[in-house]
Amino acid sequence: MSPTPISPISMRTPPCPEYGTLTAEDGQTLHYSIQTPPDFDPSQQYPVLVNVYGGPGVQTVTRDWERMADQFYTRQGYIVFRLDNRGSANRGKAFEDVIYRRTGGPEVRDQLRGVEWLKSQPFVDPDRIAIQGWSYGGYMTLMTLLQAEPGTFAAAVSGAPVTDWTLYDTFYTERYMDTPQDNPEGYEKSSVFWHLDRFEGALAPLLLIHGMADDNVTFDNTTRLMAELQEQGRHFDLMTYPGQRHGIRGEALQTHLIRTRMAFLDRHLKAQRGGRAPSDG
Repeated sequence: MSPTPISPISMRTPPCPEYGTLTAEDGQTLHYSIQTPPDFDPSQQYPVLVNVYGGPGVQTVTRDWERMADQFYTRQGYIVFRLDNRGSANRGKAFEDVIYRRTGGPEVRDQLRGVEWLKSQPFVDPDRIAIQGWSYGGYMTLMTLLQAEPGTFAAAVSGAPVTDWTLYDTFYTERYMDTPQDNPEGYEKSSVFWHLDRFEGALAPLLLIHGMADDNVTFDNTTRLMAELQEQGRHFDLMTYPGQRHGIRGEALQTHLIRTRMAFLDRHLKAQRGGRAPSDG
């Protein structure tokens, strides 16, 4: 199979993202950004890529030129949407503390609030929305996919995800989750596996990506998920990078990574325009 062609980014000034706000369930304000393709036509419907991180210490919605990656995706014909959910940085203690001892709950509901807004926009194809993230964003991708109504997403790409906080660095984890002994219910319900066991219906097409020498989010996070998905008879795509750590390094491998993402996304959000691609039963 020939590689997916990638359109180069032109040197002309890229379009700026637009910004807005939504309201969380507790009344707090959520900021989002949305970036459209350069040839955007509001009378048409577009596929959307929800790029998520969602974890403590990070802010992804900022008033500046959007990330080069987002500019790239828009030039492939995607709308790119970002939302800073409760728990993310630079919004004050009350905003950040919402996820204390219960990660993967309130911040997921915020992301789903964003998806609900997207589906109400006339220029969004509600059947062609994908979600992707890396690290905590990979965790959020899985947790959002598993807590959404079946059929919410057309595809999901989870990179280097935490799948259970008992597998992650205690210095980081216990800062936000307390200890497993003092917060057993929080650890249980913040695990991808707890939600996977309760998920009903077909799982949207899922691509898992992980560096096999990852010393931050260790590879056993993904191998345990792979084993459980296989045990449940659920299908998924997988790309591993031998010798690579938490970030995939080197021009050749980074090119391979973006081509892998684009081939997967295009297959499920473009090839099946007007209808969803087959998924597991």
